[in-house]
Amino acid sequence: MTTNSEIHGGDVFAAARELDCSWKDILDYSANLNPLGPPPGLKKHLFQNFTLAENYPDPEALAWRSELAADHGLTPAEIVAGNGSTALMYLLARVLRPRRPVLAAPAFAEYEKALAQAGVRPEYEFCRPEDDFDLTQEVVERIFARRPDLVFLTNPTSPAGRLIEPEVLDLALRLAGRNGSTLALDEAFLDFTDAASMAASVREHPCLVVLRSLTKIYALPGLRLGYLTAGKELAGRLLESFEPWSVNSLALAAGSFCRGLNGYEDRTRKVIAGERRWLTRKIEESGLGRVIPGEANYLLVRLDAPGWTVETLSLALRKRGILIRNCASFQGILKGYLRLAVKGRAQNTRLVNALREVLSRPL
Repeated sequence: MTTNSEIHGGDVFAAARELDCSWKDILDYSANLNPLGPPPGLKKHLFQNFTLAENYPDPEALAWRSELAADHGLTPAEIVAGNGSTALMYLLARVLRPRRPVLAAPAFAEYEKALAQAGVRPEYEFCRPEDDFDLTQEVVERIFARRPDLVFLTNPTSPAGRLIEPEVLDLALRLAGRNGSTLALDEAFLDFTDAASMAASVREHPCLVVLRSLTKIYALPGLRLGYLTAGKELAGRLLESFEPWSVNSLALAAGSFCRGLNGYEDRTRKVIAGERRWLTRKIEESGLGRVIPGEANYLLVRLDAPGWTVETLSLALRKRGILIRNCASFQGILKGYLRLAVKGRAQNTRLVNALREVLSRPL
C-alpha cells in the first residue's frame, strides 16, 4: 500500500527515526514550503493570543471569512474556511457526489482519494511530457468532451510548476459553464508566482470553485489553514455540510495576522525566482538531468544520470539526511522524474554538493 509520505513527502520524523538523528537535521526537499519560514512576528502573535485556545473556535470561522471577503471583493457567504485546502477537496467531493469527474494528469493524489471516499473513480486526460506537462487547449477540450460533472485543475500545475495560460483557463471556464460542470481550480502554489488569483471570479462564473492554501506560502503545514471561494448556492451547501469548529482558533489567528503583512509575499517571490534559477543551473551542471521550466517553488527534474533510478537516488540522498520526491505516484508521470523544493542558498548548496558526491560514485 502506498503511504502518505510516498504520496506527499514531508515525513521528516520517519526519516529521523530511521537515521537516529533529530528531525531538525533532515533536509526535506520533498515538501514545498516557503524557504523564508513563517512570517516574522507570527510566533509572538500566537503566543500572545494563546488564550484563544481556552475557548471553542468560531464555528464557521465567520470573522476570518469576512476578512477574506474584503480582500477578494466577495461576501462571507461566498467563502468557506477549512482545516487546510485538502480538507475542502474532500468536502467538495462529498457534497457534490459527482458521477463523472475528470482530472487533468499529472494530478495531486488527494483529488482521487477524495473522490474515492465519495464513491467514484475519476477519469483522466493526460498532459504530455513532450509538452513539459502543460495543460493545453487540446487537453481541456478532451476533458470536456467526456461530459464531466466535476473537473479538478491545478494552477500552477503539479508537479511541473507550469502556469496555465490565460486563454486555456478561459476555455475551461467557457466549456464548464456550457456543460454544467463544476470546475475546481486549486491555487495552492499560486502565491509563489506573479499570476493573479481567480478567487474573485466565482461571482462571474458560477461553475467555478477556487481552492486556496496558506500552508505553503506561510510555511505553516502543521497549523492547517485554507479556504475556497464559490457561488453562494454551492458555498451554502458546503457550509451546511461542514463540521463545526473545523478550523482551530490559533490557525484563524495566524490567518488574520498573515493577511495583514506587508512585503512578505513579494520578498518570497524574489527569493524563489533567484534560487530557482541558481538551483536549475547547478542541477543541470551536475549531470542529474533536465529541469522542466516552471514558475512555482519546486522543480520537476527528468533523471538522465546514467545508471541511476529515482529510487536509488532517493535512497542515496536519504542516507545523507536529504529527502526528495519520487513522482511515480503522480498519475500520468512516466517513471524517471523527481521533484525538488526550492529553498534558501545554504540549503540548496548542501543539496547540490550531495548530488555531486552521490553521482560521482559508482552504484
